[in-house]
Amino acid sequence: MAQACARGIAAMIAHLLKLLPLFAASARGGKVLVAYYSEGNHTLALARAVAGGASAAGAEVRLLSVSEATFSRDVLWADAVIVGTPVHNANIAAPMKAWLDTWDYQHAHLSTKVGAPFCTGGHLYGGIESTLRSLTAFFQIFAMRVVTAEQDFQPRFPFGVGATTGDPPFDSNAPGHVDSLFLDAGRLLGGRVVREVVLAVAPPAMTAHAATANAPVQKLLVA
Repeated sequence: MAQACARGIAAMIAHLLKLLPLFAASARGGKVLVAYYSEGNHTLALARAVAGGASAAGAEVRLLSVSEATFSRDVLWADAVIVGTPVHNANIAAPMKAWLDTWDYQHAHLSTKVGAPFCTGGHLYGGIESTLRSLTAFFQIFAMRVVTAEQDFQPRFPFGVGATTGDPPFDSNAPGHVDSLFLDAGRLLGGRVVREVVLAVAPPAMTAHAATANAPVQKLLVA
């Protein structure tokens, strides 16, 4: 009887030790990769807003262009991957698609990770929604949990955050300008992703820290 109890206690301790890294991740808000491709700095501006929202929610953030981010070093490191691209012919831009194609489907297990999409497009009806859907489908192929924008944010962004940059009233002569409406939505998306990461690995009582903690963004790159 005593030996059985001892074995049970030892097994419980071993299980708790395995959980320690998860609780540590939840305490700091997790690790978030914001990967983007940008041509005219519009997507970069939105990526910075998304990364800022994740950082303000307590996450350790890597903000990297697709020319810098790698699958083995950055995607596998992250608890959540937020991906942003300009719209090209109602779809993902080729450099972003090429980077996504480097993800290892055969050997990587990403089902514990969160994915979230954002994009920028010149026109209101120029393919923003279809691009967000394409990114969402990519995350789903890897069985990742997909997070979109806040439900009560107006206007609604049910498929991710998509910024219009070329049509009134959102157009501007300033290079790389993104309207504050979309930047606010991006920050909220980053924060919501962090909350989903924390909820996935810890009891609800442990999520309070994620609402107040701050962590630096590791790297800001100009596309």
